[in-house]
Amino acid sequence: LIEPYPKDAEGETAASSDGKFVRFLRTYLPPTELGMMLGAISGFSAVFVLGEIYDVGDAINPYTNKVYARKPWSAFWLVNGADCALCGTQTMVTFIVVPLVSAVATVLFSLLHIHVLCGGDVHRA
Repeated sequence: LIEPYPKDAEGETAASSDGKFVRFLRTYLPPTELGMMLGAISGFSAVFVLGEIYDVGDAINPYTNKVYARKPWSAFWLVNGADCALCGTQTMVTFIVVPLVSAVATVLFSLLHIHVLCGGDVHRA
């Protein structure tokens, strides 16, 4: 059997010598599969919400007038009226908010999954 934490000369594992915060991070912070899936869905939802907040219209090419996407899908095309697709404050806010929402949702859904699945005790799984 492979032990998850090797024992030192005194017979203690590395996990027992760590502080409570480090043990908490090792136990509860790694995401579960369900947490990762729901975190990704939350990131997509954040793009839709930001599109509604910014009142993004249709995504139209300014040179050919071709419609790329209609509302609400046009928020994914980063239409902000600037010369480049990655310019402007709306794009900057989107690139900051969406990963943060996705990361927080991943951790929260993973904690909820662990709590429901194991009754809050990871070591029973």
